[in-house]
Amino acid sequence: SLRKAYIELAYNLYAVEMYPDSLVFYINDTHTFTYPRIETDKEGQFPFAHKEFYLLLDMQLGGSWVGGVDPADLPVQMEIDWVRFYRKDP
Repeated sequence: SLRKAYIELAYNLYAVEMYPDSLVFYINDTHTFTYPRIETDKEGQFPFAHKEFYLLLDMQLGGSWVGGVDPADLPVQMEIDWVRFYRKDP
């Protein structure tokens, strides 16, 4: 159908909101995950506070979070239309 074809060609919208105590992730305006800053004696649990960093865009195949890769699903491709970075005024 035309609707199905449009959905397959449409881009997803990914967002990450950074707070002093967490990172909050969204896909198409739906909250999908929160990475909290927790009190711990381990160094590096929340490396995002008070440091400059780079945004790296990556497509993970396989691994502990996503499981194995089915060879029937290969090859894959990631297309990026645009990237924007907004900084909230203090």
